Amino acid sequence: MGETVSGRYAGVQVKRLEDKRLLTGRGTYVDDVSLPGMLHACFVRSPFARAAVRGVDASAALALEGVHAVFAAADLNPGVREQWHTSIGPKSPETPRPPLAEAEVRFVGDPVALVVAETRYLAEDAADLVDVDYDPLPAVIDYGRAEQTDPLVHEAHGSNVVGEMAGGSAAALEEAFAGAAHVVGETISQQRYAPVPMETRGIVVHYDLATGELTIYASTQAPHEVRLFCSRLLGMPEHHIRVVARDTGGGFGQKVLVQREEMCLMLAAPKVGAPLKWVEDRLEHLTAASSGPNRVTRIAAAVNGDGSVLGLRLEQIEDYGAYLRAPMPGPLYRMHGASTGAYDIRHLAITNRMVLTNKTPAALIRGFGGPQLYLALERLMQKIAVELGVDPLDVIRRNLVPSKAFPYRAAAG
Repeated sequence: MGETVSGRYAGVQVKRLEDKRLLTGRGTYVDDVSLPGMLHACFVRSPFARAAVRGVDASAALALEGVHAVFAAADLNPGVREQWHTSIGPKSPETPRPPLAEAEVRFVGDPVALVVAETRYLAEDAADLVDVDYDPLPAVIDYGRAEQTDPLVHEAHGSNVVGEMAGGSAAALEEAFAGAAHVVGETISQQRYAPVPMETRGIVVHYDLATGELTIYASTQAPHEVRLFCSRLLGMPEHHIRVVARDTGGGFGQKVLVQREEMCLMLAAPKVGAPLKWVEDRLEHLTAASSGPNRVTRIAAAVNGDGSVLGLRLEQIEDYGAYLRAPMPGPLYRMHGASTGAYDIRHLAITNRMVLTNKTPAALIRGFGGPQLYLALERLMQKIAVELGVDPLDVIRRNLVPSKAFPYRAAAG
């Protein structure tokens, strides 16, 4: 069967089944869903990285004809029963993650209020009329100094460090560095990056008042998790919730999670008594959806004269923004276990640390916990080659795990 499968797929064109339907406009995305009596939602978002919220005045917005409701934190947040993801469980290390910001906003784009109106255009106009009384506060921006700064992103947490993992044998590593012919180091800084799927996030929630059942149309990579999460969030039996996930225009990890905006729609729909739709615009996506964390990686190798790496010291700090959310800190653990990559490096000391800042929260984005570290490893191999004046491929080949070594247990375990 293995031969049949490899012969069928490897090196040959595979006929795609969905392209014609999608390219001729016959797909069904969340924004294509239209239900009788459907209302539209728009979020009021913070323009400040950090500020106290002293009050929300929605009177001018509610005075517009066609505006049905404006929800603030006090209206929606008390409805939350549980909010944990299946992959992590109820003892998730998440920071508190209210659907709407309560006493404080923690990043530019933090949702403060939810406007419900008869059209998206009207909802956006009304959102502009919601008057939020902000009192700006000092923000934590430099993730390299977040551990030492006085402002805390979450006072209740007591620190801006939310995840740390260390391992390896320091004594053996020091011996390797002491006897090395060369010590080669590199510092790699990586910027934040957004997933930017063609279809932004979107959700339609319809609560049937007659039956007490909830139907959700979602742009998601994990419809079963949306159902489970909603069940826990609302305290509703799972079999009363139906999730419809039709075409999804990209996700790249970002749409695995139920984020705060989707939580708001789940909480608000039973209150408005009509189907409720929210589709994120591109500005919202780039500002507030989530991003890959920026990080700095400091890596140093003890190297023999022939280019073989005797030991590796690695320290990494990652900026996870204003909220830690499941399945974080998954990348930290994956990078820790894969810290020597494809290379046979037996002595290792590694420290991975995650910090909070007043920035858009980080989330799963492409290459979850692997390529981020391999960039530093491969850059290091190139630098070793330059130091020794040899071909980089020779350094790579010399350090690869040999085929005869498998099954192979990496130095990080």
